[in-house]
Amino acid sequence: MENKILDIVIENSNRRLDQVTFMDDEYRQIQKKLDKRLKQADNLKLTEKEKKKLDRLLITYGEKSSCCCRILYRQGYIDCIHLLKEIGILA
Repeated sequence: MENKILDIVIENSNRRLDQVTFMDDEYRQIQKKLDKRLKQADNLKLTEKEKKKLDRLLITYGEKSSCCCRILYRQGYIDCIHLLKEIGILA
């Protein structure tokens, strides 16, 4: 039951996180850097096969990053719950 509630909380928090990240200066700078690198990659003279391989590589890096973020975010909630229980705020 606790995991189900935690999953619901995290799922709903993702919407809020999207709003927060877009307001963050560092995030916006990294996004600009990414946009620049994508334009540079578009200018490379790659074959379609090479482009697909590169695309799959980048997608996999993104999936790994997303997975790590989800794990860390979930662990933060778990740690917070344990801390609130330890100091007596939660039963």
